[in-house]
Order: sequence, then C-alpha cells, then structure tokens
Amino acid sequence: MSNKRDYYEVLTVSREVSTEELRKAYRREALKHHPDRNQGDATAEAKFKEVNEAYQVLSDESKRAIYDQFGHAGLEGAGASGFEGVSDVFSHMQDLFAEMFSGGGGGGRSSFCLTSSMILVSSGPFMTSMTLRPRPLTTP
Repeated sequence: MSNKRDYYEVLTVSREVSTEELRKAYRREALKHHPDRNQGDATAEAKFKEVNEAYQVLSDESKRAIYDQFGHAGLEGAGASGFEGVSDVFSHMQDLFAEMFSGGGGGGRSSFCLTSSMILVSSGPFMTSMTLRPRPLTTP
C-alpha cells in the first residue's frame, strides 16, 4: 500500500473540482512550494514535486478516472511519479515513427505497428522491423 497523500488533499481541492479550479489550485500550491522561493528547503522541494505529481494525474482525464476508481495503486507504473512508464514511452515512440514514416515528403504511403518488443515499419513495398530490448536501469 502506498504512503502517498491523496492528490486532492495535496492540491487542497474537492473531488468535484473543475478543470479551471484545479489549474488555479495547482498554480497556488506550486508557487507556494517552488524551490526558487524556498532555496535550501528540502521539505518545500518535496512538496513541490508532490504538487506536480498530483496535478499531472488530476489534469489528465484518463489518469484521473483511474485514480478516482483505484487510488494510487491504479497508477503504479503509469507515470504518476515522473517516469511515464513503458506504455507512455511507446506512445511517444509511436508519434515519432508516425512523423518519420508518414510519407510526408516522399509521396509514398507508410505505416507501422508498435508492440512492446518490436516495431514494424512499412513504406511502400518495403518493410523493416526493429526489436526492442530493455536495458537495466543503472544508478550514477
């Protein structure tokens, strides 16, 4: 079980908060705990990160729905703590490949398929694939 504070509590808003009220609460709390305003204060820095994390989840409709239904456990590995998770990395890669192989300059039709372990790219009569291998995380 997570020991994180409730995101609504972090931003001092109710669960029925509107998008505009959420944005205002985020700005208020972020400015209050911003590291530039609280230099050398580790507690303020931690609260600033917590405020950002809460806003990232509550401002995204799909993440908010998951959070409302399952709490922090529903977001495990889904990017609530800065790392966007594997699915989001693939989403960004998919956008990149869509741009690269869209046929925008070559006039040809391109398509691709992205799975958790392989990318298949076809451009006209050609098809190529690239296997994705995860690298272990290392600490500096």
